[in-house]
Amino acid sequence: MKIKCTQENLSKGLSIVNKAVSAKVSLPILGNILFDAKNGVLTLSSSNLETSISTSFNAVVEEDGATSVPARMFTEFVANLPAGSLELFTEKNSIKLLCGESSAKFACMSAEDFPAMPAVKKGVKVSLNNKEFGLAVVYSSFCAAVGDSRPALTGILLKKEGENLAVVATDGYRLTEKNMALSGDSADGADFNLLVPAKTLGEAVRIFSSLGEDIGLTYSESENLAVFDCGQTTVAIRIL
Repeated sequence: MKIKCTQENLSKGLSIVNKAVSAKVSLPILGNILFDAKNGVLTLSSSNLETSISTSFNAVVEEDGATSVPARMFTEFVANLPAGSLELFTEKNSIKLLCGESSAKFACMSAEDFPAMPAVKKGVKVSLNNKEFGLAVVYSSFCAAVGDSRPALTGILLKKEGENLAVVATDGYRLTEKNMALSGDSADGADFNLLVPAKTLGEAVRIFSSLGEDIGLTYSESENLAVFDCGQTTVAIRIL
């Protein structure tokens, strides 16, 4: 792999995917971020097996390839680099970064060992207004329970009935419900109920808030999966 990109794009992408990197991991590969460069696009991915995030941006890809790098150390180093162009290339079991007078080398792990990004093969699809859905999640999430004594109460319920989507959270003492209207194909699609971890959904809407585009939601009960996508960023969440 050999690519050139800007420090700004790489730092922004790393900050997004780091939301799914756990500080305490049972598998060393989960402490890494996957780099996949091909066809002029660099895709960054992370996973803690419950939540997976990927984001892409344009880059000069001189040589296709994929590898995984240590999330915390690599992100901190890139964040402290000056704005401008940088170069990344792999050599044996490491990746080297060059930016101006700065350079660094990080040990890598095989991309083949990294978990594949979950995808819904067949499910219900709806389109959500970014700002309206984000506010609904913010208004509701403070009522979700903290702790795992009653796991269901740590989630936010998304309930679609025709043209209406209800966003609901409760800790057993308080309850918040925010309704938003759906239109077009989203309103005509099948109704559903799904329970998404409140903390994870909150992180997702914060990521999407700066993108401005509508959020796509694809849900499959049989696969126990909800996939949210906005622009070139995807967040896949295992539902409660």
